[in-house]
Amino acid sequence: MDGYGSTTFTYWKMQLVRGFMELRGHVESLTTIIKIMMEGSDLPCFEVFDINTFIERFKERSTDKEVSTLVL
Repeated sequence: MDGYGSTTFTYWKMQLVRGFMELRGHVESLTTIIKIMMEGSDLPCFEVFDINTFIERFKERSTDKEVSTLVL
């Protein structure tokens, strides 16, 4: 990506933040899908999975600026 200060890396960081912001608008759908997948599952990834912790990761109550800083 041509280094930390490059325009390519800056663009990548911008896209990363935009992608995370977009995901924040779909938390309910994501959690619904995960709950369906967890139901009756014996997959090891769900043994210690906490849906509330997953939801908290999206920082729905934080401002866009706070989330941007967090992502970066």
